[in-house]
Amino acid sequence: MLGSIFKIVSIERIEDEKLWSIKFVLSSNGESGMKPANESLKTTLGNQATLISLGNLFYEMGRLNTAEKYYKKLLNVLNKDDRNLSQLYKRLGNITLSNDDYQSADRYDRKALELELQSPS
Repeated sequence: MLGSIFKIVSIERIEDEKLWSIKFVLSSNGESGMKPANESLKTTLGNQATLISLGNLFYEMGRLNTAEKYYKKLLNVLNKDDRNLSQLYKRLGNITLSNDDYQSADRYDRKALELELQSPS
């Protein structure tokens, strides 16, 4: 359900199948004020938060090719001054390095460094 909030019940890695099993429970709209929080997130973050979250989830699960697709979509969506860009380029650098694409990894890492040097701390 789009825009729904779930509680994570458990997360298990299934080694034999190279999969993750994540069990969720749908939170009710009135539960602990979740509806206002959900609406606020949708208004504030929009689609970008969803793509970042999905990309990060796949990255952490080791599904790097899928994560790469989400991260590349984000390059076309995020503003040039978005605070997530540096991390996005770092992750893309790590993914391309793991695929032995050293030129792309170098390009992404240099872009991440450039953004970090430009950003105020």
